[in-house]
Amino acid sequence: MATLARSRAFGAGFRLIAERPRAVLAWIGVYLLIGLAPQALMFVWVLGDFAATEAGEATAGAMMRAQFGLPLLQLVQVVGGLSASAILSCAVMRALLEPQDSARAYLRLGVQEALVGAVLAVGGVLLFILLAVSLIPILFAAALAALASNPEGGGGAGGVVVALLGAILVSALLIGLSARFLPALPMTFAERTFRLFEAWTLTRGHGRKLAELMIALAAAAIAIELVAFIIMAVPMGMFMAGRADQMGAWMDGAAPVNMGALAPWIVLFTVLFAVLSVLVNIVVFAPWVDVYRQLAAEAAPA
Repeated sequence: MATLARSRAFGAGFRLIAERPRAVLAWIGVYLLIGLAPQALMFVWVLGDFAATEAGEATAGAMMRAQFGLPLLQLVQVVGGLSASAILSCAVMRALLEPQDSARAYLRLGVQEALVGAVLAVGGVLLFILLAVSLIPILFAAALAALASNPEGGGGAGGVVVALLGAILVSALLIGLSARFLPALPMTFAERTFRLFEAWTLTRGHGRKLAELMIALAAAAIAIELVAFIIMAVPMGMFMAGRADQMGAWMDGAAPVNMGALAPWIVLFTVLFAVLSVLVNIVVFAPWVDVYRQLAAEAAPA
């Protein structure tokens, strides 16, 4: 069985950020351009139309845009998010697996990005289906337990207990499966072929170690986001200070939305969110590239 150095894998993202700061800055810029800027523009557009509709000042076109704006915004989020994830994931994998190919901050748009995007899309759909299927028996069991503990129909503690136990079970299942299948992304990138279920074979015998690694990475991500939240609370407080009544009037349609006042803050929070998202994703994803590199090296014929 191949050995696995979890401590080395855990620090892969931190080492990459320290060793390739200029590349990381470029990745943040790409994420802003592809992943967030379209969403921010759509948000501003939809917000203005909704405010005009609430105030009774909307034209027929604005009312139509307000009605279809949210579904369109969700579509932009999905397409932009998937594209940015594929491009940036490949940049991280190229920096770790093909460090000599450093031109343009490891950023490319080619076959590897398309294949990785396909794995992300298929894996996301399968994960959603698994989650939905797993929740059905849990909800059914929770309803039966609630009815059994309180037949009069006022709700019961039994249902809450069953629901909590079911949530813990599903979370453990998702963590275990995700830990086994995440190396499919670097496997697809390195072999330039769609790989998904092959990762199960590669990670056989390492399920517990990989699950522990995923939990440790989740804890690290939460810690980073908590620090970032504390930092972002300062500009958020500056934005909200003295604007509570104005914000309420905007939301109620009593006053038109002042996009000139909102625009600088939208830009600021978009940039801060981009920095946080890219850094956290590097910290969380790079270890799985290192896991693949370790296991693939051990599995390769002598």
